[in-house]
Amino acid sequence: MQEDNDRNVEFLEKKIADYTGRQYGIAVSSATDALYYSLKCYGVGSGDEVLVSDFSWISSASCILMAGATPVFCDIDLDSYHITFEEIKRKTTDKTKALIYTHLFGNMTETKEIEEYCKDRGIAFIEDAAQSLGSSLNNRKAGSIGNISSFSFNNNKVIAGISGGGIVLTDKREDADLIRKLRRHG
Repeated sequence: MQEDNDRNVEFLEKKIADYTGRQYGIAVSSATDALYYSLKCYGVGSGDEVLVSDFSWISSASCILMAGATPVFCDIDLDSYHITFEEIKRKTTDKTKALIYTHLFGNMTETKEIEEYCKDRGIAFIEDAAQSLGSSLNNRKAGSIGNISSFSFNNNKVIAGISGGGIVLTDKREDADLIRKLRRHG
């Protein structure tokens, strides 16, 4: 029975990774855990700041507190409901270690300029695509953007698990290996 469950989980991980063009998909217990594990992959902890939307589900910010870092709330554009590049630049400090960029309501906006800004400053770009599985913009699928990405399988999402769940997507083997270890802890 457990072997069947493991094969089913591995099948789902591979399908979603392939769909988004990522190398690895790692199923976890929730999208909150997916974001927390993503922060751990980039060494986010005490003394660090993480930029995050002020208009999102609480998990987008609570995972930052779980990692011991400080959430820095960024205002959104009222047309797209996404953090603006201007707000990201305004709120970045020398303590900024990561950005959690949330796609809300299946809506995506162009992020290449933000990705380049983060890359130039050594800021991890974490894509919170919890609500956006299946969305795309300019031939880029949700879940394929940034250093690491996540989806939710909560009962109000595109793919719903009986009791929730989530997945982390990455192209880095070391991130995938760490997340596999973390998901089995506790």
